[in-house]
Formats: sequence, C-alpha cells, structure tokens
Amino acid sequence: MSNWDAVLRDSTRNISELSDNVSKLLIQQRDVEDKLGSVNAFQTELSTTLSTIENNIDLLFSNPHNAAPTDADIQREQAFQTAINVDHRLNAISNALTEVVGDLNASQENTSSNGSLNKIVQILNAHHKTLSWLENSAVTVENELRVLNGGQ
Repeated sequence: MSNWDAVLRDSTRNISELSDNVSKLLIQQRDVEDKLGSVNAFQTELSTTLSTIENNIDLLFSNPHNAAPTDADIQREQAFQTAINVDHRLNAISNALTEVVGDLNASQENTSSNGSLNKIVQILNAHHKTLSWLENSAVTVENELRVLNGGQ
C-alpha cells in the first residue's frame, strides 16, 4: 500500500508540475501572439507605405516632362564627358613623357657626359614641367566646370 501511496504522490506532483508548465506555456503563447500581432501591424503599415511610394513613382515616370533630359542636362553631360576625355589624354601624355624622360635619364647615365644630350634632356624636362602644369590647369578647369554644372 505504501508503494501505491508513493506512486500517487509522485503522480500528483508530476501532474502539478505539468499543470504549472502548461500555464507558463499558455502565458508565453499569449506573449508570442501579441508580438506577432504587432509585427503584422507593422508589416501592414509598411506595405501601405510601399504601395503609396510605388504609386507616386509610377506617376512621376508616367509624366513625359520628367522622362526627357533638359538641354542643360545634355550640355552638362557633354561638358563632363569632354573633361573626362581631356583628363585621360593628359594622363596618357604625362605617362608617355615620364617614360621618355626616364629613358633619356637612363641613357644619359650610360653614355658619357655629352653637351648636346644634356641640352636635350633639359629641354624635355622643361616640356615635362610645362605639360604637368597644363595637366594641373586642366584638372582645375574640370573642377570649375563641375562647380558651374551644379557640383556633378
């Protein structure tokens, strides 16, 4: 009989613990449902906002006035492209001149000190400095064009 009493006490304790656990789970389930409800409300609000934005964008792009670039936009793009082309050309010239000067300096070191070769190197160095100044001036003009064209 005492065995049955022990089994009944253990079963009663287990049922009580199980009941407590079920109560805790029900409370947690309500919390989860509340949080899911607020996530759903946020999702609905976000969906509404995105629909409004999509409609506004559709209206903007449906207006033919907004689709075509203006003359100022075209001129600004052409000026910017010209500045980029000038920059590329000046960089290519600068690189070529740097290579030529390097080759001349190397050949000067390999040959004896000849007066005419030194003069040629000096002239080429002067040309290189002038082209560097021109490159810097072109960059300045390009920056000024950007400022004049609205900072693009």
